Amino acid sequence: DTMNKIKEFLKNNIKYILILVIVGIIANYPLPYYIEAPGGTIDITNRIDIDGGYVSKGSLNLLYVTEYRGNVMTYLMGLVLPSFDIEKQEERQISNESAQDIYIRNRVMLENSIDNATILAYRHANKTVNITGYNNVILANYNDNDLKIGDNIISIDDVKVSNLIDIKNELDKKEANQTITISVMRDNKEHSFKIKLDDEKKLGIIVQTDYEYELDPEINIKFKTSESGSSGGLMLALSIYNAITSEDITHGLKVAGTGTIDIEGNVGEIGGIKYKIMGAVRNKMDLVFVPAANYDEAIEVKKEHNYDIDGKEIYPPVNYHISDDKIDNTFGAKSRFEDNVKAIELLKKIENEDRNATVDEQEILSHYVGWGGIADAFDERKDNWKEEREKLKLLLN
Repeated sequence: DTMNKIKEFLKNNIKYILILVIVGIIANYPLPYYIEAPGGTIDITNRIDIDGGYVSKGSLNLLYVTEYRGNVMTYLMGLVLPSFDIEKQEERQISNESAQDIYIRNRVMLENSIDNATILAYRHANKTVNITGYNNVILANYNDNDLKIGDNIISIDDVKVSNLIDIKNELDKKEANQTITISVMRDNKEHSFKIKLDDEKKLGIIVQTDYEYELDPEINIKFKTSESGSSGGLMLALSIYNAITSEDITHGLKVAGTGTIDIEGNVGEIGGIKYKIMGAVRNKMDLVFVPAANYDEAIEVKKEHNYDIDGKEIYPPVNYHISDDKIDNTFGAKSRFEDNVKAIELLKKIENEDRNATVDEQEILSHYVGWGGIADAFDERKDNWKEEREKLKLLLN
């Protein structure tokens, strides 16, 4: 019968079964590493639920890094496969954090990213967003005390603190090495702990501001429990904006990107850019956005693998500030004329190539001074300006 056949099979193959079990146990033995590999894309437009939201013809996609918890098998893969990298767990740890602490921090950062992206998108779309409260959430703890990642600080020595400025002001009133009482919300319950300040009157923690707010229209953004981190902030903001405005900013393209974002719209640097570029190419994205701080590395990955992401070089937009030391009023009219011509020639080139100016090009463009002080260039009676007039006519035709 069936039972006898099973017994006979186990009896005849017990050695092989034991070997497989032992190999399986060894292969999955945990090691203090993370293994990073080429990632992929997540269509965030499918994660946003809003009443009366607008439908996009294209898609807006988060880029992610494929990551494996370290064990014997994944570690060996990291050693053998050229597209895999090995990272020590301690490189992500602050103090003596566990892997669970790191996960909680990344989830807290994701929630903060959603807050920032939502508030920013609603403001730019001229939709109703009212901030009703602030939470001071602990991201990391360098000291050996009872505070935990994810705690929300609500008071210091019974004085309520609403934001980071309040926390700083209260700590400034204390003495170095003084013991104070910190009250926090943890798992919806209030807890109080005695914490000793250091020599600089610091707690030895990193705190971020999360927001409570009211929206119109209401929106729901869905993430899996396995998803975390703040690097999707940029694309979240674009996706939310696209869902609440009539203009489809995708223009039918598959757009991907990465980068943190704050409530003012500043895009921040992220890690794992090479794996994200690989994922974008593998999923045939039409356009990829990366933070300016990651741009050079992204271009290196593109060149190394001969990727044709969009068929042209992309220059990140960078604000240019003219400082007093760059203003020179001593040069003559013909020098100003030449600077104007160079700026116009460069501007035409940039517009023809449909791209942003590089930092060096911005320097050239900043030397354009207008024509008010170079009236002789347009006066037909000024023979000494004849050559310049002809050059300008050719340039502007």
